[in-house]
Amino acid sequence: FSVQLLIELQRIGSTTIYGNLNKIILATKRWSLLDTRLYIKVILEHLQLKDLTSTICLELKSIYHCLWWFDDKNYCGFRIWSNTKGQIDDNIDNNDEEETIFDWNMIVYLPRVVQDYFETIMIGFARSIYDRLRDEYKEATSITQTNLPVKVLEYCRGLFTDELYQQLMSVTNQIERKLTKSDFDSTLPTPLSSTSPALEFVKSVCCLLFLLHDMHDDVMNLRRDLLKLLKLSEYSEMTTTNLSSLTSFVVPQLVCSNCNHYRDIDLYREINSTIDKDSDDEQYRQYQYTCNQCHTPYDQTVIEQYLINHLQTLVLENVLQDATCNKCHFVRNVYYKIYCDCGELYQNLHTTALLHNTCIILTQIASKHQMAALQQQIQFLNRLNHWNE
Repeated sequence: FSVQLLIELQRIGSTTIYGNLNKIILATKRWSLLDTRLYIKVILEHLQLKDLTSTICLELKSIYHCLWWFDDKNYCGFRIWSNTKGQIDDNIDNNDEEETIFDWNMIVYLPRVVQDYFETIMIGFARSIYDRLRDEYKEATSITQTNLPVKVLEYCRGLFTDELYQQLMSVTNQIERKLTKSDFDSTLPTPLSSTSPALEFVKSVCCLLFLLHDMHDDVMNLRRDLLKLLKLSEYSEMTTTNLSSLTSFVVPQLVCSNCNHYRDIDLYREINSTIDKDSDDEQYRQYQYTCNQCHTPYDQTVIEQYLINHLQTLVLENVLQDATCNKCHFVRNVYYKIYCDCGELYQNLHTTALLHNTCIILTQIASKHQMAALQQQIQFLNRLNHWNE
């Protein structure tokens, strides 16, 4: 059904940036706020006339200028209009003051000082580009080209070479000299193969800058020089993977008890809100995952029960898995047989690596959210399989 909706949007000429069961992000190619809202209004009216989409409640939530989109957990931009009710008033002109939105999940694992460096430098760079684009499209109503205008591109390259390059080289050098792996935030479930704050800072910066497709070569040269400063090869595997993409654990279609809004929650990547923010002792802090619509905390017992069921399913699959012959690849058809007819020893089809890695991830989640029942299950499996030895 969702795919058919996206196909219909594509058929009428809309460009879809991202879509899931809860929201769709479109590139309207219109700079004027009034034209953008009228364009969305026409699309919504068109979809209401279709039998397939007439029963869906679709509404306009917000409008952005200069949106830097990597994925639904990593994006930044300037929101020029927002309406929680989703009602479109055609009488309001483009006089709203823009709001800077910076939601870059890749940096939540980094020390606070590194996050501040990242936000200050990158928001300043994005703001400069946005101001230049606003001057360029001041009299324009629609945007026909997808790349940056020539004058704006020249300005960006000058800003990149004269200011941003020197700032990033200086900041990266300071982070490398003053911070180590032990400075990662211990309250967050740090990914298993975390490296160093300086390297993760470089990877996050380059990941954002690569969204400027017109400046790909400039960003590649910057990345090479930053990695050279850290004495690392630009082709190394550890320099190409971001922290937030190393580990993920998704709870699908979790329903909010207050507004019945449902969504997938990545327990490992999402930032959690602190209920008891006044407590300085980490032991007495409580963390909750909240609904992104009504901001009501999800029932933690429901999440814990899902994790326990998932863990027990993995254990059951591990116990009941097939045994195969390494030589002839036949599956064992008699349970008590140890050797195949060809004389080769039977071995399990899968190892316990998946179960072990899942236990490591769930241990960090359970420890942070004080899930006692889940912790007991994991401790039992660790003792049973001698994983702590």
